[in-house]
Amino acid sequence: MTDTNARIAANVLLASAGVAAAYIVVTRPPLRRLAFRMARLWLGVCVPAYLADQARQAWLESGRSRILPQSQNLGLRTWFARMRMRDDLIISEE
Repeated sequence: MTDTNARIAANVLLASAGVAAAYIVVTRPPLRRLAFRMARLWLGVCVPAYLADQARQAWLESGRSRILPQSQNLGLRTWFARMRMRDDLIISEE
C-alpha cells in the first residue's frame, strides 16, 4: 500500500467513525443534550478567552504603550489562575 492510499484509507475510516458518532448523538436525546451543553460551554468560555488573548497580542504588537509594566503584564492563563485562587480564598473564608 502506498502512502497516498494509506492516507485515503485513514481519512475514510475517520470520516465514517465521525458520521457514526454524530448519528448516535443526534438520535439519543441525553447525548444530544450533553452535546449542546458542551457546545455552549465551549462557546461561552474558550472562544471569549481566545478572543481576549488575540486582542492582547494585537495590542502588544501594535507598538502602543502597555497598560501594565512588563513585570506585571500577565498572560491570560496566569490571570485566570490567580482569579480562581482569589475566588477559592474568598469562598473558604466565608
